[in-house]
Amino acid sequence: MGWKSEIKEHYRKKKIKEQGYTREQIDRFYVDTVMPAFDEIKATLSQFVSKVNGKRYAYKATLRFDEKEIRKSVFRVEVDLKGNGVAFPYELNNSYTFGARVKVDQLEALDKEFIIAHFMEFFKVREQKIAEQRPSAERT
Repeated sequence: MGWKSEIKEHYRKKKIKEQGYTREQIDRFYVDTVMPAFDEIKATLSQFVSKVNGKRYAYKATLRFDEKEIRKSVFRVEVDLKGNGVAFPYELNNSYTFGARVKVDQLEALDKEFIIAHFMEFFKVREQKIAEQRPSAERT
């Protein structure tokens, strides 16, 4: 590729990044990736907790479930509207945590297993919080 083409390509890519994700890309990401991942998680969690809800909004999706130890567990997948990433914030009871953030140029690069892996990171933090709440005699 010649130098003129390299410069043009650089600014073409930069323009794409600056524009952010299209509404169609975001919709496809939630329909094809996030919600199917939530459905798989929900199928497993439903065996152990009575109420598991997955819900999609315009630019985020939430998976919520409640248990005796933690009344409110909410895992979120939020697309950055500027088009440079996806965040995985969560809430335990009424404590909100920003969670992981992944920079990605193309939402299609993220698959269902990636979403489930981030859910499992949240789940491990949640389990640690439950363990910390137990009296010390129960921990051993």
